Amino acid sequence: MKTFIEILRIVAWPLVTLVLVIRFRSAIESLIPGAKVKFKLAGIEVETTLKEFATVIQETYRHGELTDRQWEWLRRLKKEGETRYTHDKDYHDLRPLRNSGLIREHPEGWLSNCESVSITPLGEFLLKNKDA
Repeated sequence: MKTFIEILRIVAWPLVTLVLVIRFRSAIESLIPGAKVKFKLAGIEVETTLKEFATVIQETYRHGELTDRQWEWLRRLKKEGETRYTHDKDYHDLRPLRNSGLIREHPEGWLSNCESVSITPLGEFLLKNKDA
């Protein structure tokens, strides 16, 4: 009986580790550099690495850093929802946000012709991480 208990002590942790690795294999794989993620975008299934996806997101905003006024706009849109804007006063601040997919115009079409703007999920994601 003592021998059995000793063998069980030796084997227990490797078995627990093996069970955990098998159970959480997909989560562990996603943490490995080069691991791929799949998602649907524009009706197609996309498979890419997290590194490539991060590069795409970073390159989406080509205007350097957001200005304080742009951050204020994102916070306002998050808080108030769809908001009217004044073309002559706000267009310069809003155009880079719209071109990068951080806000959208209403009705859809051209920012110069729209009546209001709202924040997109990408804009909310960026704002959440800025304010974290």
